[in-house]
Amino acid sequence: MSFFEPPPPPELPEEVHERKPWWGAPTNELGVSTGLRVLLVRTDDVAVSVIDAVAFKSGVQLKLVAARRRPSLADPFELHHQFAHRMQAGGDLPPELLRFGVEFSDGRKATSLGSGPAASFSLHSDEGSEPQGPLLLPGGGGGDDARWESEFWLWPLPPPGPLAVVIEWPAEGIELTREEVDSAPIIEAASRSEVLWPELQGDGGSWTSFGV
Repeated sequence: MSFFEPPPPPELPEEVHERKPWWGAPTNELGVSTGLRVLLVRTDDVAVSVIDAVAFKSGVQLKLVAARRRPSLADPFELHHQFAHRMQAGGDLPPELLRFGVEFSDGRKATSLGSGPAASFSLHSDEGSEPQGPLLLPGGGGGDDARWESEFWLWPLPPPGPLAVVIEWPAEGIELTREEVDSAPIIEAASRSEVLWPELQGDGGSWTSFGV
């Protein structure tokens, strides 16, 4: 037996929840790309755009891209920090924070800061209720000091009419900027999203929490 042995894996209580449609893109469904491309802002130094919207039957996955002409030499992960920054309740918005949001044609809105009517709703509630919506939840992301892409899950699908995409980035001199797109292509694409198999609790269609 070696002197240095790896520790045993921790024993963590596992809780299995029925997956809710507002948690994220369904794992049992092939979404349909709408080919959406919205250049929200382009300055001499930075550009921010939405380069795709993948529609599912319950919502849409948006891909937001921030690109910088001159990468930061002091902080190679500087762009990542703009997406990953987390606010404390009641705190001021730091100017370095890239803010992203949407507004439905009926006036409802959701932002990457968790503001809006559903902000206080527990995403893991098992009481059978659901938030008023909409919700805009961050997903995966990646990139480098010159370009960063981040996915956001928008739930539910927008209603017919214009869908406003909004950003603000004070540290980069980007004031509140709003672009509108027609939600019809998103709604139509969602109708063509293919469900591969029914979701099963405890299988790939469920959400597993390890209490961390």
